[in-house]
Amino acid sequence: MATQAPQRIGPYTIERELGRGGMGIVFLGLDPKLHRQVAIKVLPEAFARDPERLSRFEREARLLASLNHPNIAAIYGLEEAAGQRFLVLEYVEGETLAERLMRPMPVDEALDVCRQIAAALEAAHENGVIHRDLKPGNVKLTPAGDVKVLDFGLAKGAGTAESSPDMSQSPTIAYAATGAGVILGTAAYMSPEQARGKIVDRRTDIWSFGCVLYECLTRRQLFAGETVSDMIAKILEREPDWSVLPQDTPEKVRDLLRRCLDKDAKRRLRDIGEARLELENALAARTSSRISPPVVAPVQVGKRSGLNPLWLLAAVLLTVPGTMLIHGMLNQPREPGVRRFALPALPGTTLLEDASESAISPDGRMVAYCAADSAGNVQLYLRPLDDLTPRLIPGTVSASNPFWSADSRWIGFFADAKLKKVSVPGNSVEILCDAKNGRGGTWNRDDEIVFSADGAGPLVKISGSGGDVEPATGLDSTRHEGAHRYPQFLPDGKHFLFTSLPGREGKLDIRIGSVDSRKSTLVMTAATSPVYVKPGYLIYPRGSALVAQRFDPGSGKLSGQPIPLPDRPAASQFTGFRPVSVSDEGDLCYTNGRVQNTELTWMDRAGHRVGTLAMPPARYEFAALSRDGRFAVVSRSDNPTVSDLWIIELDRSVSTRFTFGPGRADFPLWSPDGSRIVFQSNRNGPSDLFTKAANGATPETTLYASPVALKNLCAWSPSGICFEQLDASDGWDLYVVPEIGAPPRPYLKTPYNERWGSISPDGHWMVYTSDESGQAEVYVQSYPQSGNKYRVSTAGGGFPGWRADGRELTYFASDQQTVMACDVATTPTFRAGAPHSLFRMPPGFQIGVPSSDLQRWLVPLPVAEKTPATITVVEHWAAALPKR
Repeated sequence: MATQAPQRIGPYTIERELGRGGMGIVFLGLDPKLHRQVAIKVLPEAFARDPERLSRFEREARLLASLNHPNIAAIYGLEEAAGQRFLVLEYVEGETLAERLMRPMPVDEALDVCRQIAAALEAAHENGVIHRDLKPGNVKLTPAGDVKVLDFGLAKGAGTAESSPDMSQSPTIAYAATGAGVILGTAAYMSPEQARGKIVDRRTDIWSFGCVLYECLTRRQLFAGETVSDMIAKILEREPDWSVLPQDTPEKVRDLLRRCLDKDAKRRLRDIGEARLELENALAARTSSRISPPVVAPVQVGKRSGLNPLWLLAAVLLTVPGTMLIHGMLNQPREPGVRRFALPALPGTTLLEDASESAISPDGRMVAYCAADSAGNVQLYLRPLDDLTPRLIPGTVSASNPFWSADSRWIGFFADAKLKKVSVPGNSVEILCDAKNGRGGTWNRDDEIVFSADGAGPLVKISGSGGDVEPATGLDSTRHEGAHRYPQFLPDGKHFLFTSLPGREGKLDIRIGSVDSRKSTLVMTAATSPVYVKPGYLIYPRGSALVAQRFDPGSGKLSGQPIPLPDRPAASQFTGFRPVSVSDEGDLCYTNGRVQNTELTWMDRAGHRVGTLAMPPARYEFAALSRDGRFAVVSRSDNPTVSDLWIIELDRSVSTRFTFGPGRADFPLWSPDGSRIVFQSNRNGPSDLFTKAANGATPETTLYASPVALKNLCAWSPSGICFEQLDASDGWDLYVVPEIGAPPRPYLKTPYNERWGSISPDGHWMVYTSDESGQAEVYVQSYPQSGNKYRVSTAGGGFPGWRADGRELTYFASDQQTVMACDVATTPTFRAGAPHSLFRMPPGFQIGVPSSDLQRWLVPLPVAEKTPATITVVEHWAAALPKR
């Protein structure tokens, strides 16, 4: 008979019991600090009575807590209260895969679900953890279609000293000892070696994965039986019935199943990452087979073209792009279907490879986008789809995040800390209001603009003709909301989608607001801002590709499963960005998702390139040099959503991987003595701060974590680590961690944005930027107590830094490309000489890092590539979707 759930366990309020088993009872609880629902697993009393087992349990819990992955339910903590030991786990809403399989599952959905399961196992295996009890009941599907693998309670370490047979008796692995000869797991999904009681490795998970994939495709349990003995006998003796697989199961997926379900572990698939890749390829092939081939052409001739086709044909025959257009036209499908075509940038300009920097007009006839000219100046360009040539819109220097008025007559954009608008075809630019750090806007037919003015705080609204700025949304302190961004009006013109930071489950909250109320309702969680598109879908990224899911804008409810699309838009530097832009008719527009490689280049004080590190092709970002100049640590990104840190021995250009995902690891800094590295990562959701020994001998530890989604590391000096954090009430503020293990303390919290702080080598001064004068300028203020303040820059500046002896400062001018320098004195008072320019960085550079003597800079520069970035327009995108 079930017992009544307790009202509290430790500090957690208990709502109800979720389930129970040999590993304990699980309750649904409320975290009183972060105001989120959590799962509380109370462990069996046997753990508390066995000190050795309890010690091993704690070690194993720490191991499992390292599994930070979007497809793995997280462990938040191991706690004790009133003699009870319990785990605090991520609570995942939705049905289990076992429940989902009670209904038919299309092949595409089965492949996508199992792709995510494989990704979860891949992350676990890379961290030395084997699940050992993978089954549909331990997999949950969220309402947004994401997969979460649960219950690593039977997991064991692998590849470490703790993966010995003795380790397998850890209390988190089993309720009873599990040495050789003892069976553990769920019978129907056991590998042959597991069923025989042998010591297992990651290949036992691969077998279980094969069983789950088979069951998803067939809705039949592979080794069903009336008793455990019957099941084990079938596992050891019988082969799978391959004839029941659906006829449209891809042949490579059939081969994958055979490799996963080979009874001989030595012949079985050895790496679950291969399974993930096979399923990704199979999904892409199935999707592309339903969609017409892309038309690679600089212009679309069709429903919007006002040009005479014969004249156009004659004109384009004289150009090389013209031959591409003719080829595209001849290969257009005769039946109505999806049409894709590419828009190259104006010659002499370079597209910004950022998803938020292009927008298609509501009438579907024009695309506005941001691009850099040969001097690196970013401006707004307009490309009518019935014209061969884009044109520059004057007066739009430093434009970002363009969006259209509902009548397609105006383009809104952010520049110079203002919200601006420009008429089409670009005759006049008007300033509407202040917008320090704009992060997206949307414009309805009632001439109302809802936008993010500073990247922090709630959304605001203003009339398209200007006037007073009013709140459009309200922050909810119980959800620890810090910023609302990237709104998009829904068809009724009153309600709008937007993104709320920091969100939950390592993602962002997507909510619906209204111009008539500041209240909002939750729709889903996602990695970026979903975009509503006709005929009733939300489009959002999953990994590096897009998916579409049915959405009713009236009820705000999602339905069905996400459908993979072949489109891979670029990522963005802006948290919560929108991946695509859409027209009223449902056409899509996005900058392609090509990741442009960079090379690490040395530049001297005159701006001359004096050397390049011999490194493998990749996108290198956020470099940092050790104080002795022997090593660099750099963020290396192989796709838009994943990056890791690598340490480079500069004399030999030899690199060693330092972090191992998931998510991104960025903004690394060396400790002054070179023994440690601090970096930030979004692996736990918000961009938390971590530190790790530079020699990699010990695991990384959390330096600082908070629900605030946006924080950036600035500098590490003998007096402490400085970082900036975006607070909802007053923008960016500066904080200092005096030493490893100490809590951070605020240094500057004002109504203005204080950023990029760095403490002087003598520990007496802080250099930073502030926009208190109306634009970002460089200031120096006394440290550790603020007070005596001096302005250094005279015409704007950012990213300041000290020379190792404290006698010179450098910073970037307001154009963000020119490196400025000035001589300074720090004792007994601060004095600064007149700033002078050193050199101008080449176009497309990532922020470089100077050596400690400021004699040279290590700068990630883009590698010239044969295929430039383009903007892709997709017409009739929904034509290839499965018919309901």
